[in-house]
Amino acid sequence: MVRASTLLPEVKSHYGDLKNYIGGTWRTPETTEWLEDTNPATGRVIARVPLSTKEDVDVAVQEALRAWDAWRETPPLDRARHFFTLRDLMEQHFEDLSRVVVQDMGKTIDEARGEVRRAIENVEVAAGIPSLMMGYGLEDGAASGIDEEVVRKAKSLEVTKEAEPVKADDPDQLREWLQNIKPEDFEKFNKA
Repeated sequence: MVRASTLLPEVKSHYGDLKNYIGGTWRTPETTEWLEDTNPATGRVIARVPLSTKEDVDVAVQEALRAWDAWRETPPLDRARHFFTLRDLMEQHFEDLSRVVVQDMGKTIDEARGEVRRAIENVEVAAGIPSLMMGYGLEDGAASGIDEEVVRKAKSLEVTKEAEPVKADDPDQLREWLQNIKPEDFEKFNKA
């Protein structure tokens, strides 16, 4: 039996010349070289992708360096909120995103939905990273405006009492040994 194939309605028939997202805005690249992106099902061009020049990349790097200090000072939980916003937008536009994947990559709609679902899960993991990092490894882990500092003071445990071997199965010998330990025996440990 031969199955008839039906093309899904396209989200857009042509996405135009794509731009670079730099410093929070879409910028037209300086490049003169473009790559045509075709719909595998129809062979039609659906967009042109810029082959960005070294200068285009340098502008992006400089913008990233300018943003670094402010982003670094942003508490991780505030950063994570951007990922939650992205996740919400991806959920709201789930079907459109899936159809764009079909149009761009030639996948079936079910494969595309699975791919978009996996992308959403990756964003959720990224949003949850600050919670996983809390504790001794997360710098500036509290919310904005809260002073905090994690202090780790390592203490080494040193044996301060010389002891004869004690048999673990002889409770009387163990009790006698423990009773003979004096408070000054722990003095060195307490100062560590």
